[in-house]
Amino acid sequence: MLVKYKNIVPEILLEIWQDEGFCQFQQGLYNIINPDDWQDVVDVWMENTPFQQLGNFYALARNAFGCIYIIQIQNLD
Repeated sequence: MLVKYKNIVPEILLEIWQDEGFCQFQQGLYNIINPDDWQDVVDVWMENTPFQQLGNFYALARNAFGCIYIIQIQNLD
């Protein structure tokens, strides 16, 4: 996972994934999630929207209320 996303996400996020893994905080109120597990959902959400042309989006976290936090990052190469 860390190698796959090395040139995609900021270094600080890689450090969080390495140190904390995919986990939950505050008894499940906030969860750091594996973006691969949610990529199909993100792709469907972005499909046929103005955001689709901006590039790739990734899910990073979700909360207990069903909100998924996604980001769009330019390739870091």
